[in-house]
Amino acid sequence: MSDKETPKSEERLPLEADAPLIETIDVFKNEIKLTDILKENRGVIIDFHRAAWWHYWKVQLEKLNKNIEEIKKRNVKLIVIMTDRAMPLKKLAEKQNYDFTVIADEKAEIAKQFKAYGKPIDFDMIKIELAIPTTYLVNAEGKIVWRYLGNKTDRPSIEAILDAIDTKL
Repeated sequence: MSDKETPKSEERLPLEADAPLIETIDVFKNEIKLTDILKENRGVIIDFHRAAWWHYWKVQLEKLNKNIEEIKKRNVKLIVIMTDRAMPLKKLAEKQNYDFTVIADEKAEIAKQFKAYGKPIDFDMIKIELAIPTTYLVNAEGKIVWRYLGNKTDRPSIEAILDAIDTKL
């Protein structure tokens, strides 16, 4: 889904905005600092998901993991952030052997900073606020250079992510 097709795209961080500086730990208790990651890489993909229990996110995570070498060879880091508890995410990451960073954002502090949080507009049954499916590509200077605003079933294809890396960084 393109920005133009997404009803609330103006509420997300815009292109060329400074990405909030993440300082947290991942599900394995490794320290994560966006400033350090950007010093060591051409950029970072920050991919927000509602939670690990949703089928479409598991499918997307599987696709990302299957293609992580394509992302890494472009000297880009992938960080997946979910509004879920650390223990289930850690178990999922171990079981699926994820080769990317997984962050539990249980209180949605990071999602709120990135304006990727709210009541889903695409799924009436969910009555609580969660991370809104959003993918950002941040360049080495910390600027958002690409974004993809998804919904409950729509996530960026691997081809779209790789194309963004190749053309925007």
